[in-house]
Amino acid sequence: MSVEEVRMSYNHSVEPPEDIKILIKNLIEYFPKEVIEKRELLHLLNVISTQNKKPLLNEFNNIVKTRWKDEYNGMLSSIIIKQNLYTEIYIELLKKLKTEDRNKVINIILESNLESNEIKTVGSFFGKWIIQSNMSIENIEDYIEEKLKNRVGVIIYMFVSLASTNKDLIPMNIYKNINQDELTTNNLMAYYDLEELME
Repeated sequence: MSVEEVRMSYNHSVEPPEDIKILIKNLIEYFPKEVIEKRELLHLLNVISTQNKKPLLNEFNNIVKTRWKDEYNGMLSSIIIKQNLYTEIYIELLKKLKTEDRNKVINIILESNLESNEIKTVGSFFGKWIIQSNMSIENIEDYIEEKLKNRVGVIIYMFVSLASTNKDLIPMNIYKNINQDELTTNNLMAYYDLEELME
């Protein structure tokens, strides 16, 4: 085929009708960089597991170092509240954040209006967080007084987590002051589990 023939075929090529062009254009979506980055983080948080932890922790660490944004604190806190399967991994993720961002994530969790299943998840998270942070019993007591004072359900589930590992970590004065009469059914059941662990 000669150059002239190519030119002629190009000049006389069939162009699709306008409605087809519009349809094709509507199929193609362009997302801003921020949306793509947010999707990447959300995907990472949703798929991370014990099987793929190492490469995804590295990827998360890279996100933290290069482009962590304040809004990501809310995304991480939401995952911690809603998913209880990989609490230990979420604690590892939380430890990779700067102290300021870590505190923001924890505060978002504490300020959230939790449903009963989320209370259990958050309590378990805080129990494991305290264990991973190697807090002394005095620091645990201060932490509860400062952060969890009005969250009795969270405290009970946190104590269940602590008692499963080391019941000496439970501040007895707080444990003994839990008023069973004010507990919801779920929290009361957890309290009974805690009593068994404390025997």
